This record gives sequence, C-alpha cells and structure tokens, in this order.
Amino acid sequence: MDPKKVEKKDGKVFEINKIEIIGSFFIIPNYTLDLYSNIRITPTGHLPIARLKPNNKKLPLFTLRWDQKDKTVDVDVDNVNNTIRKTFKNEKNGCSGHHSREGKIGKHSVFRFDIAYFSKRIFKGKLKVPVTRELEGNIIMKLKLASIVEFIPGKR
Repeated sequence: MDPKKVEKKDGKVFEINKIEIIGSFFIIPNYTLDLYSNIRITPTGHLPIARLKPNNKKLPLFTLRWDQKDKTVDVDVDNVNNTIRKTFKNEKNGCSGHHSREGKIGKHSVFRFDIAYFSKRIFKGKLKVPVTRELEGNIIMKLKLASIVEFIPGKR
C-alpha cells in the first residue's frame, strides 16, 4: 500500500490494543500462539495482530492480520510456496481459516477462527480485538446565538 495513503487519518484502524482469548480454544501441540498488543500500522499498511508459530521450521507460519479493505481479520500462511499460499487463501484441499467470522462483545469486535491446513486443524478459538481508528479533518460549524431578556416588574 502507498505510504501516503496509509498515513492519511481517514477512519482506518491504526492500532490494535490488548488482544484477549475469549473462552476455551484448541491449538495443535506443535504450535504456539503469540498475541500482539499496542501494535501500530506499518508505513506499508501491514497490521499483524497475532502469529501461530510452529516449533519446527519446516511447518508453515500463520499470521493473523487486520484487513483494512474488508474491516476484518484475515489469516495468511507463510513459509510456503505461492501455490500453497493460494490454496490456503482460496480455502481448497482441506485448507480453511483465511477469513475469520466477526461478532461483538460490548463495543469490541470478537473474531472466530477455525484454521485447518490440508485437513489438519491448527487452531480454533475466539479473539477479542480492540482497535483504534484515527480520523482527522476540519469541522465547519454554524452557530446561531440568541439572547433572551426577561423583564420582571419591581426588580432592577
């Protein structure tokens, strides 16, 4: 993304605050979940919120990131070739979880994840993702002032 477009404060998400796991979750034993807090958008528009990191470098890495266009959290698979990356993104051949499902708890968005890689479940759970949006602009206001004078007989 063009850095000039990224820095424009037009209501987009600029920061992810403290992410929390909601309720119970499943994670395959050879992965760990790293949640990020107080992460700001990069100059190129990348805003990762969490990573599913394998304990074996031959396994894929999964990055959970904010998608500005769709206003949601998407999951990308890394450390794989482009064919596998597209298979995961298009949710084919037992791969799923590129798109999260959104809900709400109070004013915060909660995203449901069910990530599978060639029919092997990697992670299933919900994350509360508090976002900070930034908006900058000019406000033009017209004010109408009126004064009311009340006359009370016998009073000065």
